[in-house]
Amino acid sequence: MTTFSKKGDESRERILDAAVQVFSKKGYSGAGVREIARGAEVNLAMISYYFENKAGLFKAIVNRFFDRYAKAIHPVMADLSGTPQERVRRGLRAAMEVLRAHSDEVRVAVLELPLEIHDLKDLKAERIRNLVFPVLATLIESLVPHMRRELRLEMIAPTVGGILMFHFVMRPVIEKVFESRFDDQYYDDFADELTQLLMYGLLGAPNSKMGVEHLTAEYNLEEE
Repeated sequence: MTTFSKKGDESRERILDAAVQVFSKKGYSGAGVREIARGAEVNLAMISYYFENKAGLFKAIVNRFFDRYAKAIHPVMADLSGTPQERVRRGLRAAMEVLRAHSDEVRVAVLELPLEIHDLKDLKAERIRNLVFPVLATLIESLVPHMRRELRLEMIAPTVGGILMFHFVMRPVIEKVFESRFDDQYYDDFADELTQLLMYGLLGAPNSKMGVEHLTAEYNLEEE
C-alpha cells in the first residue's frame, strides 16, 4: 500500500468515525456534514470525494458495520465442533463483542432508518439477508433433529437481534437500573443466559417451574 492510499484510507475511516458520533447523537436529519468534517479534521470536499453526500456517508456506515459483524461471526459459525448449545453460545458471544465495541455504530447502522434515503431499506435488507440468514441456517441445521416444531425465521431473527440490540443501545440505563458491571464476566454470563433462553424456547421444551421458584425465593414472593 502506498503512503498516499494509506493516508486516504485513514482519512476515510476518520470521517466514518466522526459521522457515527454525530449521527448517534443528533440523528440523520440533525447531522450536518460540516460538523462531521470538523470532527474528522478534514476538508469538507473530502466527504464529497469519498461518499458523494450525506446519504452516501450514512450508507457507508451501514456497510462498515455489517462487514465488521460478518468478519467476527462467520469464522465462529464455521466451527462445527461441539454441541448445538455450544455453537449457539459461541455465535452469541462473538456477536456481543462486535456490538460491545461498536455500540454507537449500532444506533446508527441498525436503528436509524431515514426516510430521505429511499434505497436504505433495500440495503439493510440485503445485508441482513446475506449475513443473518446463513448464520441462522447453520444453527438451525444442527438443531433440526431436536426440534419439536417448525421455526419461522421472520419471527426468530428479529427477536434474537432485538434482545442483543436493546441491551447495547440501552446499556447506560440498564447499568443504572441494575447496578451491573459490564465486564467480560458479565458478557460470558449474558451469553450463557441467552443461550439457555433460545435453546429451550426454540426446542419447545416443557415449561419448568425453576424460574418461578428462583423468583419466589429471591424476592420473597408467594405463589398463588
